[in-house]
Amino acid sequence: MVVTDVGRAMAAALCVAAMAGCGSSTDRAGLSSAEAHADVPEFTGPWAAEFADAYQRAESQAHRLMLADGEISDLEYAAVRDDFSRCLADVGYSVTWHDRGGYSLRVGSDRASPEHVNEIVGSCSRSSLGDIDFLYEQTARNPQNLDEFVIMADCLVRAGAVDPSFTAEDYQEWFDNAEDEDPPYVVSGGRGQVAFGQCSTDPLGLFG
Repeated sequence: MVVTDVGRAMAAALCVAAMAGCGSSTDRAGLSSAEAHADVPEFTGPWAAEFADAYQRAESQAHRLMLADGEISDLEYAAVRDDFSRCLADVGYSVTWHDRGGYSLRVGSDRASPEHVNEIVGSCSRSSLGDIDFLYEQTARNPQNLDEFVIMADCLVRAGAVDPSFTAEDYQEWFDNAEDEDPPYVVSGGRGQVAFGQCSTDPLGLFG
């Protein structure tokens, strides 16, 4: 059985603006918020708040060291993905990485329940990836930390997947109700999905 994750650059992109809400109010090593904050480096730049939050929530000193300079290198990105792959390999799962974030996961058995798979993947993700891969992918696709709803709406319009009048507010309304509403594509579903995937990965056209 193959479980495909379209990538945190797509599924979690909209968590960026409220990244603190994706974690707990207490550092995972057991520190209070005030104690954790006292040790946080003084990050600068468009992604400073997200790096500070990730630093406080990091489960390992290794992850804190990767975050401390306010950027994630190619080598650090590769290292956490390797750790994640090894973690899942220990339980018989195999990972195939996609070029711009995300992966396909082969769990080996159709009898594995989604809940069980999610539990294992979540555990490996927290211990191996943390927020390292997420920040690497997000800072690459949106270096200035521009409003996610705006850049996604603009990209979908440029791709011809939605009506030219489609706005950031339209995108947010659809995203908030994605399980209940049909996609707002004015092209075929297949072409719309391709456009959405491309925009989610590269909303500003930075990758050519």
